[in-house]
Amino acid sequence: MDNDLKASFFIVAMAHCVLLQESMRQLRAQWNGMDDRARAPYEAMATHDANRYRREVCASIINWPLFTDCLLMSAFERTL
Repeated sequence: MDNDLKASFFIVAMAHCVLLQESMRQLRAQWNGMDDRARAPYEAMATHDANRYRREVCASIINWPLFTDCLLMSAFERTL
């Protein structure tokens, strides 16, 4: 790959980083402008996804001490 092509890729990558930063600024401002009632559905989705992730990780664990922790966590989740 010649230097001009590498420079072009670098410029495009930097432009994407700038666009991503601006998008994140806008999303952060929007999130900070929401009240608790507006945030509630998104926080519920995040909690649901975190629990799903924990269940999937626990299902794939073979190491016994970690498996025991997962069994305790699963028992706790069933009480929620």
